Amino acid sequence: MSGRTMLKIAAFLLLASLTFAEPKGKENVKALVRKEIHQAIGLEKVHSASSAKNAVLLKFLIITTAGIAAFGYVFYRRKKLGEGSNSNLLKSKIELIKKEKLVYRMDPKLRIVRNKLLETVSPNSLKYETIKEHAKRLNIGQEEILLAARLNLYKSKNNIAKNNFGGSIA
Repeated sequence: MSGRTMLKIAAFLLLASLTFAEPKGKENVKALVRKEIHQAIGLEKVHSASSAKNAVLLKFLIITTAGIAAFGYVFYRRKKLGEGSNSNLLKSKIELIKKEKLVYRMDPKLRIVRNKLLETVSPNSLKYETIKEHAKRLNIGQEEILLAARLNLYKSKNNIAKNNFGGSIA
């Protein structure tokens, strides 16, 4: 063999020994690579399992929060509408009407006008036009003038003193 061929064979054997030979005291590179690959796959499994748990937990948290928010909104609206509506007031007024216990607020100005009506209205001089004019001028209903006239008529027929009658329709 020629020197040149021998040199090529020697170079090849040197490269082959360097490539395939394992150094003493160190682990096999292939074994290290395999070990790292297995660890990476194991971490991926752990990460994928924990990320799946986190995703489920996040979905549960979002759904729970949305449910609580919807429940809170419905509760708030019902409470607000319940306070704003007059249904309870209307029900209580209907109950009072059924029990024949009417509650009404007295206007102090109308009380004075009603007391004067008892003194000034005579049952004999009532006409529709005068009742209408008096009601507009005093800003009261025509029925109140007629009621005052009837009370005066009752008082004059039965000769009831003002103190006994009370002198007021308010």
